[in-house]
Amino acid sequence: MSPHGIALILTVSANAFAVLGLLARKAHKTFPLLVAYLVVLLVQNTLGTLLPPYTKMYEWLYNVTEPIIILASIFVVRELYRAAFAGYPGISSLARWSTYAAALLAILLCAVMILATRANIVHDFVTGYVVLWERCVAFSLAVFISLMIFLLSRYPIDVPFSLAANIVIFTIFFCGTFALSFASGSRNIKLEWFAFYAIVTLTTACYLAWGISVRPILAERTMRVRGKLGQEDEQHLLTQLSALNRVLGKSSRGSVRGKINREG
Repeated sequence: MSPHGIALILTVSANAFAVLGLLARKAHKTFPLLVAYLVVLLVQNTLGTLLPPYTKMYEWLYNVTEPIIILASIFVVRELYRAAFAGYPGISSLARWSTYAAALLAILLCAVMILATRANIVHDFVTGYVVLWERCVAFSLAVFISLMIFLLSRYPIDVPFSLAANIVIFTIFFCGTFALSFASGSRNIKLEWFAFYAIVTLTTACYLAWGISVRPILAERTMRVRGKLGQEDEQHLLTQLSALNRVLGKSSRGSVRGKINREG
């Protein structure tokens, strides 16, 4: 068997391990969207292993499954936001707004990129625009993932260990594959193969980490991303966090009332 085939089999095996590990630990009760996301990836990876690369069938598989995976990733980010800021309903409303903003920003970025690069798309017509849309959504989500990590690292927020592990693993998985995808689509064969094996290594490690470390967050020990602080500094940051939560909460309620008034 070729190294390419062995790499794909390792990826599928690690992906299946992640899904089975999460289901065995009943983590799907806490992270249902993450499990669904990994299941769709498992379907794509399994079928991709059975099909020869650079064929019309392989391209059709990509065009069908990749938009589903990207949409699922949007809802995974939303799920992580809600879990991380469960005690701050105003901030957790960012989950909903990040979903809307990621979709809108992706459409705008995609429109700009289509106008700027339509003469240079080297893929098939449909595949080229799927790739553009995927990268635009990925960029938008990377912004909101960075914002979530910034808030967790700045403020003294207690988060369950599994949730923190999940955020770290998803960030490495999503942002790493997003960055390497640019190299995998190049015309340089050596660079493309390097990107392929780098993606295989990265995704396999993340799948194994998911299968081992992520558990239900109910009654689990918590941790803080932010290090130890003095009592005065901690109280100051908690005051800032509460104020931010109130502002976002009012904004969210105001938008809901405005929608109800317009419908009425």
